[in-house]
Amino acid sequence: MSSSQTDQTPSKVELIKAQSDGLAGDIAQILADPQVSHFDEDNLQLLKFHGSYQQDDRDLRIPRKRAGLDKAWMFMVRARIPGGQLSARQFLAMEELGRRYANGTLRLTSRQGIQYHGVGKENLKAMVAAINQEAELTTLGACGDVNRNVMCDPAARLDWRAGLAMHELCERIARHFEAQSSSYWEIWCDGERDGQPVPHNREEPIYGTHYMPRKFKMAVAVPENNSVQLYSQDIGIEVVHEGGRLLGYDLIVGGGMGSSHGNAATFPRLGTRLVRANPSEILEVVEAILTIQRDFGDRSDRKRARFKYLVEERGADWLRGELFRRLGRELAPAGPLPAYGNDDMVGWRETNDGRLMVGLHVLNGRLRSEGESSQLAGLRRIFEADLAEGAMITPLQDLVLTGIAPADRDAVAAILGEHGLSDGQNISRLRRLSMACVALPTCGLALAESERYLPTLVGELEALGDGDAPVQILMTGCPNACIRTPLGELALVGRGPGKYALSAGGSQQGTRLTFPVLEKVDDAQLAGIIHRLIGAWREETRQGVPFGDWAAAQGAEALRRLAGEGNQDSHEPLPNP
Repeated sequence: MSSSQTDQTPSKVELIKAQSDGLAGDIAQILADPQVSHFDEDNLQLLKFHGSYQQDDRDLRIPRKRAGLDKAWMFMVRARIPGGQLSARQFLAMEELGRRYANGTLRLTSRQGIQYHGVGKENLKAMVAAINQEAELTTLGACGDVNRNVMCDPAARLDWRAGLAMHELCERIARHFEAQSSSYWEIWCDGERDGQPVPHNREEPIYGTHYMPRKFKMAVAVPENNSVQLYSQDIGIEVVHEGGRLLGYDLIVGGGMGSSHGNAATFPRLGTRLVRANPSEILEVVEAILTIQRDFGDRSDRKRARFKYLVEERGADWLRGELFRRLGRELAPAGPLPAYGNDDMVGWRETNDGRLMVGLHVLNGRLRSEGESSQLAGLRRIFEADLAEGAMITPLQDLVLTGIAPADRDAVAAILGEHGLSDGQNISRLRRLSMACVALPTCGLALAESERYLPTLVGELEALGDGDAPVQILMTGCPNACIRTPLGELALVGRGPGKYALSAGGSQQGTRLTFPVLEKVDDAQLAGIIHRLIGAWREETRQGVPFGDWAAAQGAEALRRLAGEGNQDSHEPLPNP
């Protein structure tokens, strides 16, 4: 902990980390005790570093309490998958593990990872071990106060982008910033990694005994496809190229989307364009930036512990100066703001090697396994028949099948159709762009529904004639913004059961934040309000201007008036900003 933190009382979590014996805690003993149903507060904080969150089925809380029973404890397990890339063998292994140990679904995440839900404590060790040993992936670094899963432009295999080595950089960053304590391997994999013994170690040369003040997120992309939303990251690594030739990287720092209702000291923030790094020095520069947050980030108030608050308070000039001091040299400033695009990757296209890929829209990232006609059964058929060489998870929680021979296109398309897997042709534009977090019943932070409700809301809007509108609706059950809600053209954030805050004005390119429109709206009123806003946008622009741009130009007060037309008492307006 740096001297800058000595005048602050460390949070309880800081003490738990420091006294954890390299994140080991009592995790192994709790796992081995069948009489213990769940982890205590100290150890569940450490469990996050190992890639798992302790949860319970919130649908069952009241009936179980009435029956005098404990909560229905279970665990979410998240795999770290840099850039969202999987081989066919890895996908098949992950699918099988979901049926073996979890609730039979795979949840594709907005950070291009995979989550399992409903894992029992009795299966937790077996699940984590199998992810490492059978799928040859890991859960280490998927959660906790460390560098999280590194995101990558999923179009990196297309045309000229294939030569920019973006996925390779993701892999290098992920491995470089992995926690070094051997406790993970000792607890979950009997002290082995890739079949080799891991020497006992508790030293963390980058993180130290306190690790990071909070989670740290990075992403790599070209401006032409900013679907990873570089400005939402702690470090966004923007590839600078000329005709497909790599020139360097512009670093965007201090982005972050989460906040807390009613706490003005917390807020979303777009990243700041800082410096340009050469390919040969990128890891050195990224490490120096990360260690600035390690040493100066707030370790007293966890709600203020993210890098964005340090950048906001100290400023870009201070950050540059501290970075140059650590590097022992100066760097050129980041280049000017480029034009950004955003490709959702849904549909068929040819790759640079002459083969095909097909992007599949996955409703809120949830792939299900019920019956032989299920989505996962269809994907299993494709991979077992060697009709695709691998898969990529996109930042919109969709799945891209890669390495398909042109001669196999019809066979793949037939299987997709039989199993309800959509290449986007039969999905409305509104539904294709929408995205929700998990929320209830598993997330302990959710204030309202999200994944289970957004499809209903979109269906109501489709019935009102809005299905063809290319408007992105993002929904979360709480303001932690796990799907980057503050960047949505329309954003809905849970305030309580059946209640949502509505914001607007973000962009699909990820370069503009929303602003608040309505503080609390009943779910029964949402479709009507959104329909009126989409209608006003259509009438004024004929869809010639993106909805987010139009909303930003209108401003909050005008949108409130439009939202309330014909139904003035359906919501609570915010004070004028």
